[in-house]
Amino acid sequence: MENERRLEILGILLIALSIFVLVSLTGYDANEEPTISPNVQITNPMGILGVFTSYYFIKRGFGYLSIIIPFIGLFCGWFLFAKKDLEKLLSTSFYAIFTLFISSVTIGVFVNILFPDNPDRYTASGQIGGVVGSFLIDWLSLWGTILLLITSYLLLFRSYFDFNYYGPFALIENKWRDWLKENTIKKNLKKKDNEKRKHTQALKAKIEEKKDENLGGFYSEKEDSYEKDNPINSSIEKKNTNNENISNEFETDNIEINNSNDKAQDMDEELIIKTDSQEASQLDE
Repeated sequence: MENERRLEILGILLIALSIFVLVSLTGYDANEEPTISPNVQITNPMGILGVFTSYYFIKRGFGYLSIIIPFIGLFCGWFLFAKKDLEKLLSTSFYAIFTLFISSVTIGVFVNILFPDNPDRYTASGQIGGVVGSFLIDWLSLWGTILLLITSYLLLFRSYFDFNYYGPFALIENKWRDWLKENTIKKNLKKKDNEKRKHTQALKAKIEEKKDENLGGFYSEKEDSYEKDNPINSSIEKKNTNNENISNEFETDNIEINNSNDKAQDMDEELIIKTDSQEASQLDE
């Protein structure tokens, strides 16, 4: 019972302190510093203590990102007041502070690159973030510093949010394997279809050859059986074919005889013409 009362009191004090810091940071004025004259009117809602708080948190600390600190305090105060699990409180607070530090350093790195000669360049990142960023650039160069910051963010997201970086790669790998498997199956099916088509064509060609052979044998058997069954008709047909051959030979002989007679007539005519020309020449003499 006594312990719970102490936790509630500690939670209330932490919440009140966080509200004070939050109001002080929201009322920050770069022209107001701890060395300000007492005669100058202070615009910070929390007075001179608010000026000190905002000056050291923003200008000397982590820049405008210091606004995260009072929210962490509110979160911790509520956990203490409500007597919740402190292990979750500690882990969340640690990741929040680590995020604040890495973000401040990131801003400091880019501020040192973009505005190296500006005396007020650490206002956005705070002096801690700017100095650490400058130190990393001097020791790791720009690309080494960027690599370190990216690695830090990846570790932060992986550890706190339990974000699985390998998940997308595993998904891509599974899709790639599925595509290869489907493509292999399609190729095998296409290959089998081509083989079946070739085999079918070969079978058709063999069937056609067998049909032709069977038809040729069938007709020859029919002719042989016809000659056996009708020997007279077959002999008559053979005689007719022989007579046709004889008549054809006779016709060719007649054609040759006519050609020889035509040649003899032509020779007789040439002799008659020659004798007439000789007689005419003798008469002229």
